[in-house]
Amino acid sequence: EDFDNQQALLGQVNANKEKLDLRRRFKKMLDSPFFGRVDFIYELTPSDLPALFRLARVFAYLPDADAEASVVPVVEALRAGLPMVLSDTQVNREAAGEAAAYVRPEARGEVLAALENALEDVSWRRTMQERERRRAELFSEYAVAERLMQIYTSL
Repeated sequence: EDFDNQQALLGQVNANKEKLDLRRRFKKMLDSPFFGRVDFIYELTPSDLPALFRLARVFAYLPDADAEASVVPVVEALRAGLPMVLSDTQVNREAAGEAAAYVRPEARGEVLAALENALEDVSWRRTMQERERRRAELFSEYAVAERLMQIYTSL
């Protein structure tokens, strides 16, 4: 199989336990010749993330601005050193800082261009991976424990 031209899209289940229709949402992008085989994975546990991240070449996290998003996938992608394409939200910017490309998920052309750049521009990938390495240090167990101690001692 040609793994260089294979993508997986990880979906999520909404509050009503309904699978979000990613095929419809990203149809125009998926029709692009840039994409090969695309798999949709909806049921995912936190323990699945490390294996998926080891296989990935880029991490895209595109929740809508009004969606309740988590920083956990972004922090895990930082730790994995994956170039990231993220929704331009306050939560994502606080987590990733300057270590990601930010897009508006509703702007499909913008998303596709950022994904193509993340996959093809080796210099950009190296720059982002170095920024991610430095940013991930902020989320290390030691750094988190140190911040908690500072808060505790200030009380």
